[in-house]
Amino acid sequence: MMKVIAAVVLVVVSGAGAEAGQAAMSGDLARVLTTGDVGDRHRAVRSMLLIPADQRDEAMWVAAAAELQRVAAESHARIDAINAGRSVRSLGEDHAEYDRALVEAVGQWQDPRALPPLISAGGGMLATQPILRFGETAVPLLVEAARTGHSSQRGGVLLALTILLEGYTVQPYNISPAPLSPAARRQIQQLAHDLLQPSAVRLSDLPIAAGLALATGDETLREQIEVLAREPGAVAQLTGLGDGIAIARVQSSIQTKLDRFNR
Repeated sequence: MMKVIAAVVLVVVSGAGAEAGQAAMSGDLARVLTTGDVGDRHRAVRSMLLIPADQRDEAMWVAAAAELQRVAAESHARIDAINAGRSVRSLGEDHAEYDRALVEAVGQWQDPRALPPLISAGGGMLATQPILRFGETAVPLLVEAARTGHSSQRGGVLLALTILLEGYTVQPYNISPAPLSPAARRQIQQLAHDLLQPSAVRLSDLPIAAGLALATGDETLREQIEVLAREPGAVAQLTGLGDGIAIARVQSSIQTKLDRFNR
């Protein structure tokens, strides 16, 4: 496996005949990503990033997407085990780097098949930006992930939907709102409504759910957010929790979002 990866790197930097060599080696990289050991897979995805995106073939893209989906599922299982009080083995010091490299690689795929693994991968902007590039195509998958996906996905999914509605002017991103159809906007609005029902959202996710509700522009949802910012009991009733300090913190975050929309 090491020889295959070294050959790919050599082809990428060799100049003459590089394009033909890259095409020949892409299938080898795909096989490494599918069947290689941990170290070989790590080296394979780094080698993939050296190949220009327009010179990667179907097998390579599909293998990278499948590997990202596998890594995301493994991460979800580890989170569930930790939350249940079970011990989990270390994945190694360079696993986080491998995860980021996979997200970067799959994020360069201009195909909607990249969406499920990117959505599963979590909420960092490295994954969110390529999701946003698909615009309305991403909306049904994001809404479904918000409803049925792993709890660790929800914050990132709600942020992506919010950015699709209102953009994201924070530098260096400066993302414009997406041109969404009325049907897509209704899907998002219904999701925001459903998340503001009792026990539908975790306390930690409530501020970002509130931000999504405000971004829809729906006046009824806005009134509900104003009540949550004003009345601790409303937050307790919605989340089923009674930690006054945590509720106050969440209310402060909700009020910050309201203040931004009032400007």
